[in-house]
Amino acid sequence: PSWYVQSLLFHLCLEVNRVGGHALPKITLLDLLRGCLDQVVSEYEKLTQQTQSK
Repeated sequence: PSWYVQSLLFHLCLEVNRVGGHALPKITLLDLLRGCLDQVVSEYEKLTQQTQSK
């Protein structure tokens, strides 16, 4: 992944830990992770489609 994506994911982890990620149910953390990854993959797909259409 790009530096931007790595930075985004790192800061997401920091925020989850800051607000008490250890106290959240595992399913909540997995849903957050799944949602974030779905968005990242979706944006990468858009970028590759734009590049291929040029």
